[in-house]
Amino acid sequence: MLLIPQVATAIIEALPIPIFLFDRDGSLRYANAAGMREFSDILGTPVVFGSNLDALLRQIVKLAVYEDEDGNMLQPADAPVAQAIKQGTVVRKVIKRFVHRTGITQWYVNLGVPIKNEQGLHIWSVSANVDITTQQDDIKSVVASLSLLKEHAAHLNTSLHQHRTLLAQSNNSLSSANENLQQFIHAASHDLREPVRKIRTYTSRLLQDLDGVVPPTAIYHLQRIDHAAHQLVQMIEGVMMYAGVEAQAPVAAMVSLEQVVQQVVASFEVKIQEVGATVIVGALPPVWGVAHLLHQLVANLLSNALTFSHVDTPIRVHITAFRAAENQQDYWVLSVSDNGVGIAAAYREKIFQPFTRLHSKEKQGGAGLGLSICQRILAYHGGLIRVSGNPEGGATFNCYLPDHQAL
Repeated sequence: MLLIPQVATAIIEALPIPIFLFDRDGSLRYANAAGMREFSDILGTPVVFGSNLDALLRQIVKLAVYEDEDGNMLQPADAPVAQAIKQGTVVRKVIKRFVHRTGITQWYVNLGVPIKNEQGLHIWSVSANVDITTQQDDIKSVVASLSLLKEHAAHLNTSLHQHRTLLAQSNNSLSSANENLQQFIHAASHDLREPVRKIRTYTSRLLQDLDGVVPPTAIYHLQRIDHAAHQLVQMIEGVMMYAGVEAQAPVAAMVSLEQVVQQVVASFEVKIQEVGATVIVGALPPVWGVAHLLHQLVANLLSNALTFSHVDTPIRVHITAFRAAENQQDYWVLSVSDNGVGIAAAYREKIFQPFTRLHSKEKQGGAGLGLSICQRILAYHGGLIRVSGNPEGGATFNCYLPDHQAL
């Protein structure tokens, strides 16, 4: 039996999306709480572990309409997890299922992900059903679940790697598992984007066709749908950026921090002029790192400084650097300081958690991942980020980058 760490099990159980684990013979070996509920809702009886996948799917097809996004009827063999078991590759579909008992039509991204051992033998298959029919609050939960799935997969890959190491002293399996993980994230992201694109396209057409025909409240509701879909796109992109910080990053080298900051400030030129901000940049050193990740770090911090400001106070942002030493390690500290609304001491740790917002979605926008991405970028560089308040108001973010030249 595949070993699943206690922490990973707790994460899987907390996920709002159904997760199932089948062995290579197609027998159900595990289902989280959401998966148990889904089976019970459809079949009307509790699921029995050890049940055959084909038999379960045939029961489901008898009780519900199982269609693809074009309305074509699907057979049990068409299920992504069944194809993943047969093909040994990641399989996904966008499907529509009409459950007779409740009369509810739901859209899902249905995924089947194989897990292989070092000999390439298919030993497990993971199935996940991501509901994409939910309203604005549930959309955030779906994207958060994707991030949690990534963390769970990392734990699962680590456990599998440790088991293989005891048997074969091989590290090749971890590289293969990580590749499957990136394929899973890419597949889920791609299939989430397409339905949202359709939602925005048809919402835009409805707004044009119904303008002046239906009450203003109906137009307002359509605009809210479009806004929610736009937020989902931002969340998906944020999750992909968050998950991809450590993926495909080039080898670190000496980077001109001054040049990076100049490029970022130039890219924000229109925004800076619009809000009437002043950005003051001090002398900045070369640092050891990955240029595009440092660019993203500065961009996220500058964007926050320009967004969370007082309406009646001119915005001032100072970007400087200084040296520091902690725990026998020398650092260059990139400091981004503003005179905005600041961050209360009680929230200075919480703001780095994924999907955390201290302000309304209308004010902040985005996915609530900006500071989480900053923290992940610095962790990748072997550094850290801290936030403090300023005596005159606002906040200062200090980004600690190891000074490899001091070694």
